[in-house]
Amino acid sequence: MALDDLAGYRPLWTEPLQISYRDYHVISLGLPNTGGFQTLGSLKMAEAGDLPKYGHYTTSPEALYALIQISRIQSMLAHAPLATLKQAFPNVDFSVDSRLSGETAECLWRLIQNRMITWASGQSSAGPNHSAGVVAVDDLGNVAAILHSCNCLLWGSTGIFVDGISIPDSAGANQTAIASAGRGVRLPEGTNPLIVMKNNKPVLASVAIGSGLHQATLQNLVNILDFNMDPKTSADQPNSRGPFLGMSLAAAPRPEYEREAVGEGEFSTAVLEGVRARGQAIKLVDPQDQAGYWIGIQIDRESNQLIGGVTPKLNALAEGY
Repeated sequence: MALDDLAGYRPLWTEPLQISYRDYHVISLGLPNTGGFQTLGSLKMAEAGDLPKYGHYTTSPEALYALIQISRIQSMLAHAPLATLKQAFPNVDFSVDSRLSGETAECLWRLIQNRMITWASGQSSAGPNHSAGVVAVDDLGNVAAILHSCNCLLWGSTGIFVDGISIPDSAGANQTAIASAGRGVRLPEGTNPLIVMKNNKPVLASVAIGSGLHQATLQNLVNILDFNMDPKTSADQPNSRGPFLGMSLAAAPRPEYEREAVGEGEFSTAVLEGVRARGQAIKLVDPQDQAGYWIGIQIDRESNQLIGGVTPKLNALAEGY
């Protein structure tokens, strides 16, 4: 990196990505961000599979298995090289419009139905870390969903402070992406703040952070949009956490990407055994390891009531005045 790289940096103002989901219209960040792409693609697959018919994922092995596979497929679509994707999904059109279409979602859903997905070691990487999300709604009903992240490893592991400003070790978590991109090219960015619309008015806004942010977002959206939970009830539900990254608080890193990380004691033994029986290996982790942290505000258009919910696992606050 040279001084002219820093001097020439400009923030991007991009067109958002949008999909229909049942009776809703869901909006998230556009390219080159990959997080919105990943979340919206996941929702289209959940719609294609009509997941509510299996019951809620905390009690249904089939629903939990499906959500895990959906998140893994969409993570691969967001991050894997095009040559790898063409080999893994030969019948899929990888254009932006196609990847968010119902036809592609149904094609990918059939792979899950036919148990045609296998996961080898080394497919996934760690998600963002050490971030702050804000969701706000004013008295006129205007909505903002904002997220800031340094996308780094453990805070302060190699970062420094300059005049009180933290300079984090973001590059330490992104060496492969940096080497692949080269100078002057923006790196993939996986955050996914979003707004859900119904009848052209916002009814839900959310932000998520942490290694399991995509799993937490997808599963909270399913809770609220499909199972009519309020945000607080939804945020209190357990979530799967993505491929096990080996980033345990208690041990040295030892990834097992083929295993899905799940908080110990958060799902019943019967549900987890049902997921394993369908071919998805599970890794039980400490409740604080590799979690996704979600916040959201729901807008009840009939009562004009705002309902907030925040994760119970991280410092978070919902308040109104």
